[in-house]
Amino acid sequence: MSFDDRDKVLPFRASHDGGDDPVFEARLRRTLAVAAPADLEERILLRQTTAARREAGVAPRPWMAWRAAAVLALSVATAGLFIVATPPVQALPELAIDHTLHHEPGATARTARVSPSQVRALFARGGVLLDAQPPVVHYINLCDLGRDLSVHFVSRQPGGPVTLYYVPGRVESMRMDFRQGGFSGRSVPLARGSLLLLADSDADFDRLESLWQQAIEPGGSARGDR
Repeated sequence: MSFDDRDKVLPFRASHDGGDDPVFEARLRRTLAVAAPADLEERILLRQTTAARREAGVAPRPWMAWRAAAVLALSVATAGLFIVATPPVQALPELAIDHTLHHEPGATARTARVSPSQVRALFARGGVLLDAQPPVVHYINLCDLGRDLSVHFVSRQPGGPVTLYYVPGRVESMRMDFRQGGFSGRSVPLARGSLLLLADSDADFDRLESLWQQAIEPGGSARGDR
């Protein structure tokens, strides 16, 4: 605006109805005469398309990203709790020795024979049907070894009492002899479970292993048999 046009400026409170104000009408005509940009229509269409895509969910919304992060964090936390709460699987020899020493320490002192029918009945309760005549047993019971159910039995032999466990459904990876916790031991994986023997001496292990293998799985052979 030039210095000479300053007297044409309308006062702030002046009426702008334009009915009797030639200056206002002139300004209005100049404003309406301004040409619109050539790409105005394209700009409007682009703006509308972008807004529509955002509303349709093409562009990620902040609250959706926050929810996804929260779900991921909850999943990780839940998995961590599960891992902490689930105890590791212990080896059968460790479980058998602990059970023999602390849960049924008097089992090896039994001298009366258990009848074959009782032996069959206890094995049947553990899900195992004995086809062959079971060897002599002086004690038998169903016991938990960690997460697994086992048939726990004792057989008195010339070299002393031998404690045995048969764990149906759990087949160990290899056959092994061991010395642990003051016991001589043997772990024998069979086709449908594992047989464990514990005693002061392993002098009677071979014979008992063969007898019980034939009683539990007739015609079968131990995995990894020597």
